[in-house]
Amino acid sequence: RGNKGARHTSRYEVNMSGGDIAQAFAAISGVSDHQEKNDKYKALLDQILAKRAVGDLQKFIEHMVDEKTPLFVSRTLLQHLATSIFELPPAMTKSVATFALDKIQPRAVAFEDQLSVIREKLAALYESEGDYKEACEQLVAIPIDTGSRQVDADYKTTIYVKVATLALLIGNTELANTYLTRASGLIFKCNKPALVFQYKKCFAQVIDMNRQFLKAANHYYSNSQNGPDEERKQALTFAVQCTILAEAGPERSRMLATLYKDERSQSLEHFTVLEKMYLERVLSADEVKKFEKALLPHQLTKLPDGFTVLQRCGFTT
Repeated sequence: RGNKGARHTSRYEVNMSGGDIAQAFAAISGVSDHQEKNDKYKALLDQILAKRAVGDLQKFIEHMVDEKTPLFVSRTLLQHLATSIFELPPAMTKSVATFALDKIQPRAVAFEDQLSVIREKLAALYESEGDYKEACEQLVAIPIDTGSRQVDADYKTTIYVKVATLALLIGNTELANTYLTRASGLIFKCNKPALVFQYKKCFAQVIDMNRQFLKAANHYYSNSQNGPDEERKQALTFAVQCTILAEAGPERSRMLATLYKDERSQSLEHFTVLEKMYLERVLSADEVKKFEKALLPHQLTKLPDGFTVLQRCGFTT
């Protein structure tokens, strides 16, 4: 049996184009032994991948999703394809992956695991290229809550938090909030500190982007107590910025005091602004301009009364 398989493999390697791949499908389809059938399909797929033959890959995908191909074969081979195509050059990978998604989607219920792998890896590829919108859309399309397959809590939480992270990068606060809400019932059962920290980071950012600055400052300050050094410093910086932007009142005064007395604040770029705010001293025009340059777009937008948040806080440039 092993020698016969080798002869088939050799013939496919010599000529894999046009009608010959159809003949290969026909020959393998006629094999009665399940394991042998799987092995020959996998050998054929690996040869197509090695040749980077996009047309043949598309034909292979179409053959796998055809209802005449047994599910025990198509699920195994599409799972192998789902991971293997990401070893191709990025442009080719995206072309084949998009084609696969289009062909598999009509039978999504039968191939949820395979669709999930393709979408998750495709999202990672788009993210690496800086296309956060497309990456986010791929993750949103992953079938998680269909009820037709078992998905563990950590996987759900990872996807939910990742969607929220990407949504914030493209400024979609509503989507981020939706997915953080979904993660909220699972996150505190999670034993992955980095994932929990990312959830808390996103949660603070959503509150910040909704211009609830004092509440955001409290969450940022809490985040500044944990996580990697750079993350802690960034969280502390954001806590200072949000506190300065918050409406005046006893709670803001208490937060200013907490931040001013925290020795870590002395190393921050805007410690002078924090100090003068806490001590109720007048800021110079240059200090205000420097602080304003560090603010994010949503912190600079005009409010319904025509003033910016900074102007509402009494800052003038």
